Amino acid sequence: MTSFRPLCTAFALVTLTAMLTGSLLDLAHGGEPFSASVDGMATRVSTQASKAFAALARQAKLPPPSSGPTLTLTADPGSPLEGQSVQFTATWSQPVSRASYRFEWGDGQKSDSSQPNANHSYAERGRYIARVLAKAIIDKRAVLIQSNDLTISVSQAQPRENLPLPTLSVNPSTPHPGEAVTFTATIDPSVGPPQYHFYFGDGSDERSETAHITHVYERPSVYRPYVEAILGHGDDTRSSAPIVLTIRPQEMIPRLTVSLLTQQPMAGKYVTVEVRLDPPNKDARYEFDWGDGSPPKIGAENGRAAHIYAVATRYTMTAWAKTRDIAPASSSLVIDIQKAPWSPSLGPIAGLVVLLLAAGSTVGWQLKRRGRSSARPTDGLRVIGHPDTGSHLILRLDQASQDLSLTLRPGIDPSADRITFM
Repeated sequence: MTSFRPLCTAFALVTLTAMLTGSLLDLAHGGEPFSASVDGMATRVSTQASKAFAALARQAKLPPPSSGPTLTLTADPGSPLEGQSVQFTATWSQPVSRASYRFEWGDGQKSDSSQPNANHSYAERGRYIARVLAKAIIDKRAVLIQSNDLTISVSQAQPRENLPLPTLSVNPSTPHPGEAVTFTATIDPSVGPPQYHFYFGDGSDERSETAHITHVYERPSVYRPYVEAILGHGDDTRSSAPIVLTIRPQEMIPRLTVSLLTQQPMAGKYVTVEVRLDPPNKDARYEFDWGDGSPPKIGAENGRAAHIYAVATRYTMTAWAKTRDIAPASSSLVIDIQKAPWSPSLGPIAGLVVLLLAAGSTVGWQLKRRGRSSARPTDGLRVIGHPDTGSHLILRLDQASQDLSLTLRPGIDPSADRITFM
């Protein structure tokens, strides 16, 4: 029994200390329940228990933690205009853990936060006292710290002018996923050097000191980005109208291949080429520039086209594949045209053949005529001498041709014969 009494006394002291601690913290924080962790165990003092020991708590003084921290409250800007957003920041003099904050703005409004900073704006001009109360664990003890009182002087805002609105443009206008997009903000320079806040429409945004910024979209979709121009160091903002930006799915870029089918291309003969589009497109239209100054040829059956080069030299021909949905694809081919083996032109050959045929016909006719002449006996007059003396009279001679030859054969006495043509 004697050994049990010291144990009960120690338990009573611990319980009283916890109650007094909870009472003070609840009174300082508006009578709300407060939970703290001591040596890894949660101790919670209800509001009712705190009230029961309120009188005792007023007379008791909790010893502050060794080298206790301080909490300093600052504001930016310290002298705002009506309706202007002010950023408040609470700074500890030493590290603490598990801190929570209640900001009292001095205009009857409060804000709770788990972060040591918060924003607030004052609707009317005047002087306001702002402070922050913080709960934290220091040296395994729960403490409640109040910051300094910060005076905020709010001035009357100047009348809003008809300030110009910014505009937003993008480049490229129809990008693909993963492609960098450049955003450019434009505003009337008379408003001074503004800052910009870009909203990309995909849930992300970014501030910029300049009018240019780049952004990459990960997925294809339709987005509506816009930009805010921050004027007068945050005194006013102007937003642009959103633009419609379409991120198109990545498409396979078509590839055109042109190949030479003629083994030994020669001048004056047809040269055949073949084109192939990968991936194929049944709506593709092909165009050929043969590189010799001739008009381009449009269309190709089965992807093939033929052309005749007049001069033997090197040519660079180019083929295009054009479709309705994709950009034109092109490919070039170097063709060496060889000189054809010697042969006269078609015109002289025809003339020579006709000439030879005419000459041959003439020669043949002459030879045929001569042959006929040699086969037929020569027309002539033959006079054979008669042994009897006297006169010989040829009464009639049928002439077979225009020419007539007279042959005198020996045996007739020249002195005694006389020939008279009637």
